[in-house]
Amino acid sequence: MVLDERQKVAHLLRRTGFGASPDELASYVEIGYETTLEQLLNPESINESGLELPGFDPEAPLTQQLIQARWFYRMIHTRRPLVEKMALFWHGHFATSVEKVKSVTLMWDQVETFRQLGLGSFEQLLLAVSQDPAMLVWLDNSKSKKEAPNENYGRELLELFSLGVGNYTEEDVKAAARAFTGWSIQLEKNTYIGDEDVKDEELLSEAEIKAKKKAVKDFRKQRDATFAFRAKWHDVHEKTFLGQTGNWDGEDIVRIIGASPACAFFIARKLFSFFVWDNPADQTIEPFAEVFSSSGGDIRQLLDAIFRSEEFLSEEALLVKVKSPVELVAGTMRVFGGGTASNDLFRLVGRMGQTLFAPPNVGGWPTGLGWIGPSSMLERYNLMIELMGARKGTELNAESTKIDVATAFLAAHPSTPEEIVDTAVDWLLAGEIQAEQRDVLIAYLGDSLSFDSADEVFIGKVRGLLRLVTTVPSYQLN
Repeated sequence: MVLDERQKVAHLLRRTGFGASPDELASYVEIGYETTLEQLLNPESINESGLELPGFDPEAPLTQQLIQARWFYRMIHTRRPLVEKMALFWHGHFATSVEKVKSVTLMWDQVETFRQLGLGSFEQLLLAVSQDPAMLVWLDNSKSKKEAPNENYGRELLELFSLGVGNYTEEDVKAAARAFTGWSIQLEKNTYIGDEDVKDEELLSEAEIKAKKKAVKDFRKQRDATFAFRAKWHDVHEKTFLGQTGNWDGEDIVRIIGASPACAFFIARKLFSFFVWDNPADQTIEPFAEVFSSSGGDIRQLLDAIFRSEEFLSEEALLVKVKSPVELVAGTMRVFGGGTASNDLFRLVGRMGQTLFAPPNVGGWPTGLGWIGPSSMLERYNLMIELMGARKGTELNAESTKIDVATAFLAAHPSTPEEIVDTAVDWLLAGEIQAEQRDVLIAYLGDSLSFDSADEVFIGKVRGLLRLVTTVPSYQLN
């Protein structure tokens, strides 16, 4: 099967972002695949300076819920979808969790780094991550000294971030750890409150002590920090790393890694697997690794090669990637014109297995069928109910602030059961459905519809249809 222009553009928008509303898709189809790709790969040409969560107060304390809401809002409303998709990719690749870092300020700053550098030089990005305060805290490098180098960052840098198992030795890990000694942080705010040299029980009541401890904890969540090189902690002696010997520091380690053929292959495989299909063969990756090497590790050029490749535009790549929970939620909301994610949605996404700013470990989140299980599928089926804020599948919850997807959907004014089904399939599945599945959905609607948007029975039937469409297997796929 050769994909037509609409299929190609819809496929591109699902993989490089979070899908598109019918109007968005139509506008991109009008300019064509090539122009759409150029826009996606060159987001700096699109002004998005005013994009921010409604009501956001930059002076107010940040919370994990707030930074989740800000990021979801960007994913749902952005005109630079590849920027946010790459930030999500790098967040999973350089997996760092607020559970240990504690500061939501540092976590937000890290994602901003992914936005700014995620389409540029991999070596530049890797250096920025190596100097990122959240990462330095997460993998314990902020206290690494020449007397006792901490190997956590050096090990994960080689195994998970740049080369992969089998492409380095234990001695390389030790050399990297020595090279990164002294790479630390400088706190921008005092992390303590009050007279810490005076015992609380001498001055305060039990309730006051409890309140003070909470204040200290909340304050620490806001702390900011910058990279600091502590020369007295740094090992200045000769090191041998990946076969090269010298008085290397962290920048040298990053430079040597960036020029390694193993790095080119590793990053090309990670990006191909994320954007095209899982578990690609080595021979499939080889030409993309060559693009990475010949471009000096330029991510934009590598992605350009991937998105223009026969593999990406083949039938084999169509609807084979399982949507992560974040992709599922952001994509569904984007299709229906936006809105703002709620705390209930964050909890739902967490139950599906993905909480932004809190990956489960340094290896990041699962991929592919790792997202699918009995409990997570039930939560996925509940997504449309949650987005509609519905009770019993028909009546809208009066307290809901979510989008009324049925009303938004009916703005297209379908007038027959077939039109309603085809519109729903177009919105949620980009038109990709088997004939037998379409027939089942039409039979569900029946022949006695009023087509009156004021008729609660009719509206309830439409909401039920939308829920059924989201149970079609292809809805779970990108």
